[in-house]
Amino acid sequence: MKIGTSTVSRAILVLEMLLCFAPLTWLCMFVVANLHRMQGDGLLGEGLLDLSLAALGPIGLIVAFRTILLDRPSLNRFAALALCVIATWTLLAYSLHVLAAAGGSAGDWWREFVLIALLPAAGIAHLSYLGLHQSGNCRNTS
Repeated sequence: MKIGTSTVSRAILVLEMLLCFAPLTWLCMFVVANLHRMQGDGLLGEGLLDLSLAALGPIGLIVAFRTILLDRPSLNRFAALALCVIATWTLLAYSLHVLAAAGGSAGDWWREFVLIALLPAAGIAHLSYLGLHQSGNCRNTS
């Protein structure tokens, strides 16, 4: 990555986007697979809340790989704003979830918080930056 420009190696961008969105995508798939069980247990509302939090993972991966594969930004200002709103929702809702479940061990919450809230927010911020600055943000360095 060059400092001071918005040009990023494709390999680095792929690794970054996988790190940011893959854990949340796995959580989304788990929640979708278990929604029917949650409905039977009377936890459908909680399952839908979890699904709304985890939806950022697959959405982020789709936008990221469109940007990488097409070698042009796939975000206009509206799309960037929408992704930022979804990332903010995920960050705030999961923060409230962590605060509500403060009865657990104080040392365990930060790993999930980083994987579910901070990394996706950072990935969206980077995609928004790339999408709003210039086209041709990815370089093939092979």
